[in-house]
Amino acid sequence: MEPEPQPPLWKTLLAEEHLGLMLTLSYLLLTLVGLSYEFWFFKYFRITIVEYVETSDFLLAAVREPLVIVLAILPLILVRLYLRLDRRLRARFPRFERYQRRWEEKPYYTAPVRQLMWSFLAVIYAFLFIQIYAEHVTDRIKAGYGREVHIELASGAPPASRTLLLGTTAKFVFLYLPAEKQTQIIPIDNVS
Repeated sequence: MEPEPQPPLWKTLLAEEHLGLMLTLSYLLLTLVGLSYEFWFFKYFRITIVEYVETSDFLLAAVREPLVIVLAILPLILVRLYLRLDRRLRARFPRFERYQRRWEEKPYYTAPVRQLMWSFLAVIYAFLFIQIYAEHVTDRIKAGYGREVHIELASGAPPASRTLLLGTTAKFVFLYLPAEKQTQIIPIDNVS
């Protein structure tokens, strides 16, 4: 008598008794994506963001840049669509099914190897996308395109002629001055 096949790990995690764990892990993954984007973005401005973040900033990293989150998880959706298309093509075209089965018999193309390969592809895509997108946004801001803000300091110092907002944390405001090609880090307490 053969043992009953085990369901895939993702189906087990989506079961009702593991739903809280799955939601926590998903939010942790999204936070990691958001933090890695902020790390690269501020690195291109020569700011070590890790020195300025608070715990609340870690928790909000997942929602600060929604486009990064959506496009970083895009490969997961594309892989899912690819696998669904593969299943339909196999059902519809027996010749394609035979061709794919020949590949699946190879030791380097087993199901665990394919899952590892797709996971590796998704992680590498997300990592490279985040880095390239952060560089693109940085280049646009350095070219003078960005969210312009007018900051008044509590000390009464005159504001810079043109100031672009890079971002904020719980205690700091990060600015870019295009005319001087400088970044400024101002404590929120010093902003009136």
